[in-house]
Amino acid sequence: ITTYQNTATEIAVYRDGRKFLLSDLGFGYAQLIPILFTILRVASESIVWQAKYIEVIKRCLSFEESRNERPKIFIEEPESNLHPDFQAKLADLFVKASKLFGIQFIIETHSEYLIRQLQCLTARKDINPEDISIYYFNNPIKIPEGEKQVNKIEIRQDGILKQDFGSGFYDQAANSTYDLFRLIGDN
Repeated sequence: ITTYQNTATEIAVYRDGRKFLLSDLGFGYAQLIPILFTILRVASESIVWQAKYIEVIKRCLSFEESRNERPKIFIEEPESNLHPDFQAKLADLFVKASKLFGIQFIIETHSEYLIRQLQCLTARKDINPEDISIYYFNNPIKIPEGEKQVNKIEIRQDGILKQDFGSGFYDQAANSTYDLFRLIGDN
């Protein structure tokens, strides 16, 4: 990060020894910066951050008992304009920040990749299923017969979902693939 005469800021990413300006990498990268800065700001202000460096506080605090007092970050659609690989890496970022700094994330997403990565992280034991809550919101106008508008979906220890998402979420890729093969067969 370079600031010029306190009026302009240039953010660069270094990859394989080469410098890339953030403005040249696409809108998705630019959207990650506020998320990263928010995590750093909340972490630096949180007691968990301080507990990493102050032994007395480390011995006195139990965040499992005070889960509601943990710092929270609300993020709406962090996957917007991101490549699927980066959408999955968001899950890694959120889990690591939660473990390191005690931050609780409340995320609104449509990203299958982010959720699938949470499943993988659970199966690898990088996160406990009890530390993840997923809620699927059905369209209030089109609530399926016998369903609630809001359904809780749990992840098992092995990463498998205990409940299904509503129609059009995970099944959409399979449905589109089936349609494509059917169309190819018709031609």
